[in-house]
Amino acid sequence: MVDLSTQTGRIAQALGMKAPKTSESMLREQDLRDPDVLARLTLTHPSGLEILCFNPQVFSGRLFRAIFMLLNLLRESHEFVLLCMEDDFTDVQREILAEADQTLLISHPAFRERRTAVEAAVAAALPEVQLLNVSLAQTTSFPDSMTQGPTRIAWPDGLGEALARTGSPFKA
Repeated sequence: MVDLSTQTGRIAQALGMKAPKTSESMLREQDLRDPDVLARLTLTHPSGLEILCFNPQVFSGRLFRAIFMLLNLLRESHEFVLLCMEDDFTDVQREILAEADQTLLISHPAFRERRTAVEAAVAAALPEVQLLNVSLAQTTSFPDSMTQGPTRIAWPDGLGEALARTGSPFKA
């Protein structure tokens, strides 16, 4: 999992871990095609989940072209990579979306207007990107196909409240 939020390390923090500091100057000194560099930057949760934390701003300058190298290295070294980004639509996010094999837009029904705005922004900037909508909501029914609406993943109310209150679905 790659945390590309401006509040770097929130995913690691939600899992009870502390993200290492990364900066553009530190990453410029690294060969982002080297799996050993990737391993040194990776946190490993006891569950086996591997987490990388980068503020997307580190890729907005001289490292912009490194996005492609990093994504290729992740493709080569992992069967499945989940890149978690905020809904701000910067050049870095556009480049990542253009390079992605599949794009999921995960939201909660309470944020329907924001989800619609993100869908429109992606469609305008990258019409070739197909979004797979995933809704985190309490539900007992699922659409018969993706054309009937977003895929729904059960999300108990208490879990969402804990996330809103503490920043982690695992903390009371």
